[in-house]
Amino acid sequence: MLNRVFAIAAALALLALAPAGSHPDAQIVSMLSTVSAQRLLADDQRLVAFGTRNDFSETTSTQTHGVFAARDWLVRSFTRIAKTTDGRMTVRTD
Repeated sequence: MLNRVFAIAAALALLALAPAGSHPDAQIVSMLSTVSAQRLLADDQRLVAFGTRNDFSETTSTQTHGVFAARDWLVRSFTRIAKTTDGRMTVRTD
């Protein structure tokens, strides 16, 4: 699992690299410097803790287990992030 976190972080870092001969975008480099492997790992572990990813688990989902619990956690997490974006990000489910 930790390897997956580092792979994601490495992939994000590669996005900041520009083609040979040009300079990386400073804004992207700055954003990538805020990526935390520990935070990615914690989020991954939290999602795993919800158990099933089966869409047909609707009848077995609770507030702490199943796809709907995971969805609600993600909505809350992204809503917290959205509050820091001066209205540039919104969160909703459909």
